Amino acid sequence: MQRQTLKSTLIGVSEILVFMPSAVARFGESRHEALRSFIYPALLYPFILWAFSIKNPGHGADVLLFHALATWGGILGWYALVYYLAHSMKKHDCFWQFVHMANASAILSFVLLLPIFLTLYAGGGDGAFFTQYWAFFIIADLAFNTFIVASAMRLNLPLGVFVAVTNLFLSDLGNRLLLFYADYADKVA
Repeated sequence: MQRQTLKSTLIGVSEILVFMPSAVARFGESRHEALRSFIYPALLYPFILWAFSIKNPGHGADVLLFHALATWGGILGWYALVYYLAHSMKKHDCFWQFVHMANASAILSFVLLLPIFLTLYAGGGDGAFFTQYWAFFIIADLAFNTFIVASAMRLNLPLGVFVAVTNLFLSDLGNRLLLFYADYADKVA
């Protein structure tokens, strides 16, 4: 990755943090840049998988594989929904910039998840702080996703909220299926 591209991405992510409309201009519009930006969530995912394994000990590799499939399936499902929306609204030119912004927001997610990772690393994760901070993270992530989809796709705010809530639903559905599978696998074994 080029130095200027990474610098521009980091500035853009910091602008997303404060909901600056100029953040959109920091992200490339080409398919190549969007596909290359998948490196950001790919680098974050091992930390997510580690946190999941700490919070849910005793599960085997099948549960971790299902977690990976549910997580990446939710991400790709959300992108498919936004692509369909872009296609139906004749906004094809905005889609790849949206993907680039959404993938780069994994950097912001990592920074916001650091207190959770550190709490789990220190052996915590069952107290009120963990639960309250997790709720804060979900609300903040919803707000950032709303901003990203509304600004990158040039949508009005209510439609941006709908798409962001759909993303939250897809990821929650994947997590619920995963936990159902993990509980079922424990009962069968």
